[in-house]
Amino acid sequence: MAPFRQGHKTDSNDALAVAEAARRPDIAGLYTFGHERGNFNLFIRGADGTLACESSIIRYTLSEKQYCHWIEYTTRNNLDAPGVTNEAPPVSSHCTPIEVTGDKVIFSPPGESVMTTYDRNGFTAVIKGQFTDRWRKIG
Repeated sequence: MAPFRQGHKTDSNDALAVAEAARRPDIAGLYTFGHERGNFNLFIRGADGTLACESSIIRYTLSEKQYCHWIEYTTRNNLDAPGVTNEAPPVSSHCTPIEVTGDKVIFSPPGESVMTTYDRNGFTAVIKGQFTDRWRKIG
């Protein structure tokens, strides 16, 4: 299995949303993880100027066969529905299978429609037809 590198990831500001690039302050994020704990912060400004954001504290495990994660605390604003919530999105399973290809680890986090591909330099998050978001390792 390729190593799953812990560290801090930051949105590299090249998210493509339906053929239009989003630039700061339209999108910014920081994802810190290591030792089976993580913190995810994301801020998105919509075309109408509305701010959507998420801040989540997670616990995760990674094995040769699967990635599992649990959102221990979250605050979400204007993401899944208008307004603020502290409820994590429902998931049918907290675990998902992984694929290892060379030095890449590929999986879709539980409950998410995004496909992530991790390597030693960061990760790429893709929702086909919506965006490709590249996060680079900063530490």
